[in-house]
Amino acid sequence: MFATVASTVCLAHGARAEPTELGPPTPPGGGTEAAPAPAPAPYTASYGLRAPAAATYVRAETAYGLNAGASSTVVQYLSASYAPVDRLSIYARTGWVDYLPDKGPSGTAVTNVVLGAQWADKLSPELRWAATLGTGLPVGQGGGDTPDPGAAAAIAAGNLARSRLDGSTMFSPNDIAPFAGGDLAWVSGGFTLQAEVTLFELLRVRGSQVDPDSAKTSLDLGLHAGYFIVPELSVSLELRDQSFLSAPAAVDAGKISRSWVTAGGGVRAHFNLGEHVWLRPGLAYVQPLNDPSPTISASNFHIFQLDLPLSF
Repeated sequence: MFATVASTVCLAHGARAEPTELGPPTPPGGGTEAAPAPAPAPYTASYGLRAPAAATYVRAETAYGLNAGASSTVVQYLSASYAPVDRLSIYARTGWVDYLPDKGPSGTAVTNVVLGAQWADKLSPELRWAATLGTGLPVGQGGGDTPDPGAAAAIAAGNLARSRLDGSTMFSPNDIAPFAGGDLAWVSGGFTLQAEVTLFELLRVRGSQVDPDSAKTSLDLGLHAGYFIVPELSVSLELRDQSFLSAPAAVDAGKISRSWVTAGGGVRAHFNLGEHVWLRPGLAYVQPLNDPSPTISASNFHIFQLDLPLSF
């Protein structure tokens, strides 16, 4: 949805400040020393896709979903990632939802927790790839055989506010959801082009009296294109799709769409706060391209995202 705190994503094209390219200095002995390696091309950083890099970071995200004339929803994520070696990172994410309908009682809920690991490398100086494995843990509110109505409503609304990209892991309180995904990104000359795919298998572990699906299969797809206007500022566009490969009962009953496509764009600043420390705040707007359900119109639904990643 604009994943992933995915899959979560680190948002660090270079979690470490790299030296600029310099000419080889001549030491007193008359020999030459090798010039420092040139800095890697900057990655523009996605809002909904994982960054194809291993990095250590903390990240706070806020998504505001507005269903005009009906409700508003605020989803807050907190994520953390640690890179023990150059190409490997492990990460975790949790969240909180506030659901505020125009009429009727409001609701709040804690989301599930996501744990994952990512391996990232380069095929060439311009072409980067990453592979991810993880799972969503069904510890969130709004699940079980007798879910709290307010918490259940908050979880459902939070899923839409996150473009349904995190629905299989963060917003499925009755399911454990192992997933595998991959990213491929071309980064050169200030441009970033990235594609992502993630496959989820949801397995029900509770709530059989209210959830008729013992298993569901979901696929998330994403495209990201970005460009650095100046070194401190980038702009980007994204296209996302969440689809059920096996139709759950809610799809068969016509309560939700089998596939939901959203598109958006944003602007992001890039501040080097010190050696190895980067702050990359971003703001984005996302618009659905089709109705997520018969009761919610795409033209009436709007998503705003604030992203605050700090990498070390």
